[in-house]
Amino acid sequence: MAQRLRVFVGGNAYPLKGDNERLIQLAADEVNSQLEQLGRKHLGETEVRLSVLAALNIAEKQLKLQQQQEIDRNFVVKEVEKISELIKENLSNREV
Repeated sequence: MAQRLRVFVGGNAYPLKGDNERLIQLAADEVNSQLEQLGRKHLGETEVRLSVLAALNIAEKQLKLQQQQEIDRNFVVKEVEKISELIKENLSNREV
């Protein structure tokens, strides 16, 4: 069931609803971290611009993770197929 909670991002409070308070807080912490890093690197940038840059950085991380998961999944599938073939060969050799 969705819980009401409040997170702080960029010094602003945001009332939210969510099923996993810990996960939402971790997400808010990640956004805050990105905003702080970008704020130090890009002094004088507007809050909106820093927010967009933070969102782009987080989206890029997410996409990289998804790509790596797909690569890993394909690798596992291929390895399981190889093992299955070896098992089949081994079983058919026993029957002869």
